[in-house]
Amino acid sequence: MAQVGSFVPADEAHVCVFDSIYTRMGADDDLASGLSTFLMELTTTNRIIRNATKRSLVILDELGRGTSTHDGCALAQAALRYIATKLRPICLFVTHYPQIAQADIPGLESCHMGFLGSSKADGGVASRPSASLEDNEVTLLYKVEAGVAARSYGIHTAGLAGLPLGVLEEAARKAADARSWFEQKVADKL
Repeated sequence: MAQVGSFVPADEAHVCVFDSIYTRMGADDDLASGLSTFLMELTTTNRIIRNATKRSLVILDELGRGTSTHDGCALAQAALRYIATKLRPICLFVTHYPQIAQADIPGLESCHMGFLGSSKADGGVASRPSASLEDNEVTLLYKVEAGVAARSYGIHTAGLAGLPLGVLEEAARKAADARSWFEQKVADKL
């Protein structure tokens, strides 16, 4: 914001001057030209990789969401590794893939959006999730905190959107089953 002359809502700021700013956000397609959302996403990512420099600001939001989970995660992680190790710009890489946030990539600093959780049962407040956070209230803080988020709040957000309780309950069961399956697969490999 300071670079373009805008007000910076902070007591103090240390900023660098970027030679370029690249973003990949949202979902676009051009079906008339035969370009799917995923192809547009990759075309933009390619343009960023080919043009960004060490003095660029790169913002990538949910890279890989337009294809299967495995391909999307693999492409996103490979692109992030390339950007972080070869180009080394200032990069904000937003993802819901925990494998990426936990990846061993030099120069990567994982962060998450902070929250407060309070139990409906006892009214207590915690800054970290409990195992049954679906039964708790969640207040999103819209503040960046260090580290990888312990879990997703997709089901909580679905409740905020007003989805029926039956849908939320089934989704919570399916999510718990998927977590158990994944944890078992990881344990089997250790």
